[in-house]
Amino acid sequence: MKIRTNKRFGAIILAFMIMLALIPAAIPGVLAAEAAPQKTFKVFFIGNSYTDDTVAYLYDIAYAAGYRDVIVGAATIGSASIESHYNNAVNGQAKYTYSKTKDGKKTSSANQGFRVMLQDEDWDTVILQEQSSRAGQPVYYDQNGRLTGLIEYIRETMKAESTASPADLPDGAEKPEARIGWFMTWAYAEGHETPGFDIFGKDQMTMYNAVANAVKTNIEGRDDIDFIVPAGTVIQNARTSYLGDTLNRDGTHMVIPNGRYLAGLSAFRAITGDSLYNYASAPGSIKNLSPGHWPMFQDAVEDAFRTPYDVTASRYPPDDGNDEGSRPTNRPTDQPTNRPTDQPTQLLLLRTKIMPPSNSIKRAARTISLIRSLKQAIP
Repeated sequence: MKIRTNKRFGAIILAFMIMLALIPAAIPGVLAAEAAPQKTFKVFFIGNSYTDDTVAYLYDIAYAAGYRDVIVGAATIGSASIESHYNNAVNGQAKYTYSKTKDGKKTSSANQGFRVMLQDEDWDTVILQEQSSRAGQPVYYDQNGRLTGLIEYIRETMKAESTASPADLPDGAEKPEARIGWFMTWAYAEGHETPGFDIFGKDQMTMYNAVANAVKTNIEGRDDIDFIVPAGTVIQNARTSYLGDTLNRDGTHMVIPNGRYLAGLSAFRAITGDSLYNYASAPGSIKNLSPGHWPMFQDAVEDAFRTPYDVTASRYPPDDGNDEGSRPTNRPTDQPTNRPTDQPTQLLLLRTKIMPPSNSIKRAARTISLIRSLKQAIP
């Protein structure tokens, strides 16, 4: 009697465990956890001090958004232009500060050359930019073929110096070429005193429009540039919000943290293609960044990717009753038509899928049949 009871008890426990394991897939609409595929993020920037602003929080944003094997590198010289980058590349000049964030640790090395930096990692993406005042002057875009020559140098050097192991690639496959992106810079703050601003009549919108038109005319449609980062439009969109013209810390570089975070979000959005509306909260643990800004940041970025060469007025406008940078009391309750009302977070390392109803019915039937068989087998 005791043995029979133990067998009955064990069979019941076994049936219960099997049923629990099958329930998520057996019932239509129940979510089954599925491990997310690993996503890499290896980005190398070639620029100047604006680049320092852009990459400041980019590693934190990408890692918090679920990307792994995150590496953010930058080759910078203050006020460097495409012309100077090209000359340094073809002449083998080691003049750059090379900063890199990998495994959560940032390193910096002085007096580095392009060949060393380009071969240091298997970069998936390389992003270029023009010097801020030149960015609004079409004459400098590919002047004497320098931009074309620089891109050719980058591709040839990366192909020759790739550190990818054949074991890391499928049989017969070659490592894909890195994507080349163009970073559209932002306009200076109103009232900024610098000779470069005189070219645009010391007017912010004049400078913004000049940069936007130059990028649209000279970069969009090029076969050797894969995507554009409309950071200048992101910043200009945000300037129409309650933050106003407060995103520069010195008239030209981005303020900490809001300006730098927006610049980083612009790059992240362009590199990954991930809509920021997929994220319920701001990715990354950024010191002094107010979570109340996130809805406005989302709009500023997504509106820029919808219309990259035109400013979209913020739905979070200035309000005299609010302190600068505070969460607005006049925050609208309606949402733009292109913004989903349900915003699933992608910050988790697990993704979900809904099993098809046909499979669910079959699994449910098998579960019931199994339980009946076990019941009949038990005396």
